[in-house]
Amino acid sequence: MHIKRLKRGFKIVLLLSFFFVLNEIWYLYSRNFTLVVRVHQEQFTFTTPLVIKQRSYITKHIAAHDGLKTIGTVKTENRKLEEKTVKPVNYYATQFQVLKTEDTNNSKGENRNAPKKHKAIPFKEFRYPLEVDLHKLVDAILVNGTVAVQPINIYPFSFLESMEEICGSSQKIFLLFLIKSAPGNSQRRRVIRETWANRTYFNSPIIRHVFLLAKTKNTSIYDNNILEKRQNHDIVEMSFIDAYYNNTYKTIGGINWCVKYCSTAKFVMLVDDDMYVATDYILDYLQGLPDSRTLFMGRKCPDSPQRETSKKWYMSYEEYPYDKYPPLLSAGAIIMSMDFVQRLQIGIQYTKRFKFDDVFLAIVSHKLGVQPKCHAGFRILPISYRNKMFKNVLVAHGFGNSRKLRMAWDMHKSKTNGSLS
Repeated sequence: MHIKRLKRGFKIVLLLSFFFVLNEIWYLYSRNFTLVVRVHQEQFTFTTPLVIKQRSYITKHIAAHDGLKTIGTVKTENRKLEEKTVKPVNYYATQFQVLKTEDTNNSKGENRNAPKKHKAIPFKEFRYPLEVDLHKLVDAILVNGTVAVQPINIYPFSFLESMEEICGSSQKIFLLFLIKSAPGNSQRRRVIRETWANRTYFNSPIIRHVFLLAKTKNTSIYDNNILEKRQNHDIVEMSFIDAYYNNTYKTIGGINWCVKYCSTAKFVMLVDDDMYVATDYILDYLQGLPDSRTLFMGRKCPDSPQRETSKKWYMSYEEYPYDKYPPLLSAGAIIMSMDFVQRLQIGIQYTKRFKFDDVFLAIVSHKLGVQPKCHAGFRILPISYRNKMFKNVLVAHGFGNSRKLRMAWDMHKSKTNGSLS
């Protein structure tokens, strides 16, 4: 009896196993194809095996990877797979579309949607508005006071206070510092007043300084600057809002102020507030120059425009189509003779404004026929005051830290053998 029951049970198990195997075979046979979805961060690739039936069908698929779900539809017909756009439903997924090769590439294999390559115009063909002989035009204005040509770059801003008393004394000034500063840099201005712009270090009051500022929307900085102006009387504030691309306006404003209110100065130094200046060395150098020499001196910069959009000083071909800039000096520190500053101030009015102040000055000086002079003592790259080469530096960049500037100046004084009082 028991044996019969065991045989019956065994037959049932065999029968069930047979039906299970048949079901699996039918399932595998009924599958049309297998779709593998590979997910790589933001790029997706579809691959299909060669097991494709000879009839049309539609298969829906779902792929998941690290919480990313992608739903799409793939239709095949006569062994050809037509791929449709797959839209990600996850917020962080990247929308994409699979494009055919013939739609994206031309016969040379280049992307039709890629921006066209520009060919820069050689600098020897340089032209810049106004297309006039600027040297002759400025000469005519200096002699006659006016010309028939209308200016194209009238300065649109004003000085909130003229501060003409800075150079109002009867004594002739040898060197004027025009120090470009941001409204919030009061600490830097304080240390500069106490170090390289301090008149008490020199035998006679032959230097003057003025800080060039623009307006700020920060109320606390604005209030502090009002107090600073009342205490020091050395700030010329202009009526535009301070911003990086307004540096050209700040430079032009400083030149205009200089010509109008301090024209008795023999030399002018345009300098940023993060620079170290060995004032005594500069005075010695300038006093050794011939009286009649026109001076436009500093540190030369690379003259090739930056064409990469990610660069800080990016310049489009539409704005400037030439392969080089005119020979230019870093705007961080430039020394000019007053005769050149006066010609520059006139020439600026007849030259289209450029957004980078150093390039703009280079364009105007080039049109005036004045070549910049490079001096090895101007260090635009930072240098430590502990470096043995520092003793020969006239100007150095990288001293925005007030404590660092004071230590550099103290070291400079100690190495001048007491020549600075």
